[in-house]
Amino acid sequence: MDGMQFLVTWWVAVRQQRERILPVEPSYQLRGTRQADTYLFVWAAHNLRTGAELVHRSAPPRVQERIKNAIEDFDRTAPDVRKLRNALSHFDAFVYGEGRLQKGRQTPHLGVYSVVHQGDYELVVSLAVGEPVLRLSVEKTTDAANALFRAVGLAVEGLPMPSLADVATWNA
Repeated sequence: MDGMQFLVTWWVAVRQQRERILPVEPSYQLRGTRQADTYLFVWAAHNLRTGAELVHRSAPPRVQERIKNAIEDFDRTAPDVRKLRNALSHFDAFVYGEGRLQKGRQTPHLGVYSVVHQGDYELVVSLAVGEPVLRLSVEKTTDAANALFRAVGLAVEGLPMPSLADVATWNA
Protein backbone atom coordinates (compact mmCIF):
# COMPACT_ATOMS: atom_id res chain seq x y z
CA MET A 1 0.00 0.00 0.00
CA ASP A 2 1.33 3.44 -0.91
CA GLY A 3 2.65 5.30 2.08
CA MET A 4 2.79 2.38 4.53
CA GLN A 5 6.57 2.00 4.44
CA PHE A 6 6.83 5.76 4.87
CA LEU A 7 4.42 5.55 7.82
CA VAL A 8 6.39 2.73 9.45
CA THR A 9 9.72 4.50 8.97
CA TRP A 10 8.56 7.76 10.55
CA TRP A 11 6.78 5.96 13.39
CA VAL A 12 10.07 4.24 14.20
CA ALA A 13 11.83 7.63 14.01
CA VAL A 14 9.34 9.16 16.47
CA ARG A 15 9.96 6.32 18.92
CA GLN A 16 13.74 6.47 18.52
CA GLN A 17 13.86 10.23 19.04
CA ARG A 18 11.66 9.91 22.12
CA GLU A 19 14.14 7.44 23.58
CA ARG A 20 16.98 9.89 22.95
CA ILE A 21 15.13 12.89 24.39
CA LEU A 22 13.40 11.66 27.53
CA PRO A 23 15.98 9.95 29.74
CA VAL A 24 16.53 11.82 33.00
CA GLU A 25 20.25 11.32 32.51
CA PRO A 26 20.71 11.63 28.74
CA SER A 27 23.59 9.69 27.23
CA TYR A 28 24.92 12.92 25.75
CA GLN A 29 26.10 16.02 27.55
CA LEU A 30 26.83 18.36 24.64
CA ARG A 31 24.82 21.54 25.06
CA GLY A 32 21.90 21.76 22.64
CA THR A 33 21.87 18.08 21.72
CA ARG A 34 18.53 17.33 23.38
CA GLN A 35 16.98 20.33 21.67
CA ALA A 36 18.41 19.19 18.31
CA ASP A 37 16.91 15.75 18.88
CA THR A 38 13.59 17.43 19.61
CA TYR A 39 13.78 19.26 16.28
CA LEU A 40 14.25 15.87 14.59
CA PHE A 41 11.33 14.54 16.66
CA VAL A 42 9.13 17.33 15.28
CA TRP A 43 10.19 16.37 11.76
CA ALA A 44 9.46 12.70 12.39
CA ALA A 45 6.02 13.41 13.89
CA HIS A 46 5.11 15.64 10.94
CA ASN A 47 6.26 13.06 8.41
CA LEU A 48 4.39 10.29 10.23
CA ARG A 49 1.22 12.34 9.77
CA THR A 50 2.11 12.81 6.09
CA GLY A 51 2.57 9.04 5.77
CA ALA A 52 -0.90 8.53 7.24
CA GLU A 53 -2.29 10.93 4.62
CA LEU A 54 -0.59 8.91 1.86
CA VAL A 55 -2.13 5.69 3.19
CA HIS A 56 -5.50 7.48 3.41
CA ARG A 57 -5.30 8.47 -0.27
CA SER A 58 -4.61 4.93 -1.45
CA ALA A 59 -6.81 3.06 1.06
CA PRO A 60 -10.04 1.40 0.04
CA PRO A 61 -12.95 3.86 0.29
CA ARG A 62 -14.60 1.82 3.05
CA VAL A 63 -11.75 2.64 5.49
CA GLN A 64 -10.81 6.15 4.43
CA GLU A 65 -13.11 7.76 7.01
CA ARG A 66 -11.47 5.79 9.85
CA ILE A 67 -8.02 6.88 8.72
CA LYS A 68 -9.17 10.48 8.35
CA ASN A 69 -10.56 10.37 11.91
CA ALA A 70 -7.24 8.99 13.18
CA ILE A 71 -5.37 11.87 11.52
CA GLU A 72 -7.80 14.34 13.06
CA ASP A 73 -7.26 12.75 16.49
CA PHE A 74 -3.50 13.17 16.02
CA ASP A 75 -4.02 16.83 15.10
CA ARG A 76 -6.12 17.43 18.21
CA THR A 77 -3.52 15.83 20.49
CA ALA A 78 -0.48 17.42 18.82
CA PRO A 79 -1.94 20.54 17.18
CA ASP A 80 1.28 22.49 16.65
CA VAL A 81 3.34 19.82 14.87
CA ARG A 82 2.87 21.28 11.38
CA LYS A 83 3.48 24.88 12.46
CA LEU A 84 6.56 23.87 14.43
CA ARG A 85 7.93 21.91 11.48
CA ASN A 86 7.42 24.96 9.27
CA ALA A 87 9.08 27.31 11.75
CA LEU A 88 12.06 24.97 12.20
CA SER A 89 12.36 24.29 8.45
CA HIS A 90 12.35 27.99 7.63
CA PHE A 91 14.09 29.18 10.77
CA ASP A 92 16.08 31.77 8.82
CA ALA A 93 12.90 33.58 7.77
CA PHE A 94 11.49 33.30 11.29
CA VAL A 95 14.68 34.65 12.89
CA TYR A 96 14.27 37.80 10.78
CA GLY A 97 10.53 38.03 11.51
CA GLU A 98 9.59 37.12 7.94
CA GLY A 99 8.00 33.72 8.56
CA ARG A 100 4.53 33.06 7.19
CA LEU A 101 3.08 32.65 10.67
CA GLN A 102 4.61 35.98 11.72
CA LYS A 103 2.99 38.10 9.04
CA GLY A 104 0.95 40.96 10.50
CA ARG A 105 2.40 40.57 13.99
CA GLN A 106 3.71 43.66 15.75
CA THR A 107 6.89 42.22 17.23
CA PRO A 108 7.88 39.09 15.33
CA HIS A 109 10.88 37.05 16.45
CA LEU A 110 11.84 33.42 16.91
CA GLY A 111 12.28 32.26 20.47
CA VAL A 112 12.93 28.57 21.09
CA TYR A 113 12.80 27.24 24.64
CA SER A 114 12.57 23.87 26.26
CA VAL A 115 10.98 22.73 29.49
CA VAL A 116 11.68 19.49 31.34
CA HIS A 117 9.02 18.44 33.83
CA GLN A 118 7.63 15.24 35.30
CA GLY A 119 9.46 12.93 32.91
CA ASP A 120 8.43 14.89 29.82
CA TYR A 121 10.25 17.33 27.59
CA GLU A 122 8.40 20.17 25.95
CA LEU A 123 9.53 22.34 23.07
CA VAL A 124 8.11 25.87 23.22
CA VAL A 125 8.46 28.25 20.29
CA SER A 126 7.44 31.89 20.35
CA LEU A 127 6.92 33.68 17.04
CA ALA A 128 6.02 37.13 18.38
CA VAL A 129 6.47 38.92 21.68
CA GLY A 130 3.40 38.68 23.89
CA GLU A 131 1.52 36.27 21.64
CA PRO A 132 0.60 32.61 22.13
CA VAL A 133 3.39 30.10 21.68
CA LEU A 134 3.62 26.81 19.82
CA ARG A 135 4.12 23.79 22.07
CA LEU A 136 5.07 20.19 21.63
CA SER A 137 5.14 17.64 24.43
CA VAL A 138 7.35 14.70 23.49
CA GLU A 139 5.30 12.28 25.61
CA LYS A 140 1.86 13.40 24.34
CA THR A 141 3.05 13.54 20.75
CA THR A 142 4.56 10.04 21.00
CA ASP A 143 1.25 8.75 22.38
CA ALA A 144 -0.57 10.46 19.49
CA ALA A 145 1.90 8.98 16.99
CA ASN A 146 1.43 5.48 18.41
CA ALA A 147 -2.36 5.86 18.27
CA LEU A 148 -2.22 7.12 14.68
CA PHE A 149 0.06 4.29 13.58
CA ARG A 150 -2.15 1.69 15.27
CA ALA A 151 -5.40 3.17 13.92
CA VAL A 152 -4.13 3.31 10.34
CA GLY A 153 -2.89 -0.27 10.56
CA LEU A 154 -6.17 -1.53 12.00
CA ALA A 155 -8.23 0.41 9.47
CA VAL A 156 -6.72 -1.31 6.47
CA GLU A 157 -7.65 -4.97 6.43
CA GLY A 158 -4.87 -7.38 5.62
CA LEU A 159 -2.20 -4.76 6.17
CA PRO A 160 0.97 -6.41 7.45
CA MET A 161 1.74 -4.73 10.76
CA PRO A 162 5.32 -5.20 11.93
CA SER A 163 5.85 -5.85 15.61
CA LEU A 164 8.37 -3.81 17.54
CA ALA A 165 10.60 -6.90 17.60
CA ASP A 166 10.42 -7.09 13.80
CA VAL A 167 11.19 -3.39 13.43
CA ALA A 168 14.18 -3.68 15.80
CA THR A 169 15.83 -6.28 13.56
CA TRP A 170 15.35 -4.53 10.21
CA ASN A 171 18.76 -2.89 10.26
CA ALA A 172 20.58 -5.48 12.38
